[in-house]
Amino acid sequence: MQSALANNTFTLDTAKAIGTPLLLAIALLASIYLLPMAADAVLGLALLYVAATGGELKKQCHVLLDDALGKLTLLLVIYLCLSVLWSSQWELQDLAQTWMRALLCLCVLITLANTSPQSAAAHTFMSRAIAVSVVLSALVCIALWLQNPPDDGRLNGLFRLNNPGKAGRSYAAALPFLLFAFLVHSGRWLATLGILLATAAVILTDTRAAWLGAFAGAATVLLSTWHGNRKRFLRLGILTIAVCAAVLAGFALHPDPEVRALLLPRGDSFRLQIWSDHWHYILEEVAIFGGGYLASLEIDLGNTTTTGAHNMYLSVALQIGLPGLALFLTIIGGTALRLYRNLELPVARMALGLLACSLVVYVFNGDRLLDKVNFIWLATWLPIAIALSLHKPPAQSA
Repeated sequence: MQSALANNTFTLDTAKAIGTPLLLAIALLASIYLLPMAADAVLGLALLYVAATGGELKKQCHVLLDDALGKLTLLLVIYLCLSVLWSSQWELQDLAQTWMRALLCLCVLITLANTSPQSAAAHTFMSRAIAVSVVLSALVCIALWLQNPPDDGRLNGLFRLNNPGKAGRSYAAALPFLLFAFLVHSGRWLATLGILLATAAVILTDTRAAWLGAFAGAATVLLSTWHGNRKRFLRLGILTIAVCAAVLAGFALHPDPEVRALLLPRGDSFRLQIWSDHWHYILEEVAIFGGGYLASLEIDLGNTTTTGAHNMYLSVALQIGLPGLALFLTIIGGTALRLYRNLELPVARMALGLLACSLVVYVFNGDRLLDKVNFIWLATWLPIAIALSLHKPPAQSA
């Protein structure tokens, strides 16, 4: 058993050591790329049943209750659920669906947070499960794209990733997992194939937010691995952000429309107007408590209308107000800080890469934090869970 773990090989003995709840939680995350949303119900209910009947969930709740970051996360989830009650025109179905998603999210969060940061077996299985799912789904999607190219030329994903934006964001989030698998020698041939296919898929979706998120996530993992020293990583990271911001600004502000089209082929897709209208509405109408978790704002774009802020930060503020947004940003900041302080651990570097990917993508996309199992679970809830697993009680850290 010990030699299997040392060589990062996955065996039946390793599966038993990991445990059923963790296997189900990882399978749930891997299903994003390969299975329809019906898999959420099957795997999710199985996880809830195993956790409830085995008594593990009750025993493991200390990861939330004994940690300031955990308490804030629990507060955010409960606040989001309660806010359904002051949403306009909510129904009992909406309340039940939100609470069920919150319960499953907390169950996955607690299960993953109770995984030791030094557990090579669990993290090997996680990275391999994601890699296999990404490789299979990307192969199918690219083959379909080659066989029957869509009118807009953009690659779609399978099932729940049924548009270029969803597919692009999810494949972007796969890169930190795949780089983690490659860098810790966890089946390099599979990781290499996954990196190539996921990168190709992100490019073929022609989704600029996914491109930027993929770069942010991959660069964070690579730079933090290359410069294990935290201060050097921070300096190099700030320099990289400054250079990228200057290059993007140069494209976006260039007087030649053909040059601007290289960055924004579809213009800003009315993002600036959508963001401006949402921001003014939030400040004037729902700044304190928000409009509730089901809140949405219809924006008149002239010859069409749209709903949704296309920005996670504005969406959170619209739903639970500016204090709710501050709570969310505090949790993200606390997660990033804890991962940064544990940069010597490969799993912390992977999680920081996922978080970097989400922070960039959320500028351009984002609707609800308690959503079906999708990009948000990979890029937000998983990094929080890993950060919670890194918590050291005062007696231990002394």
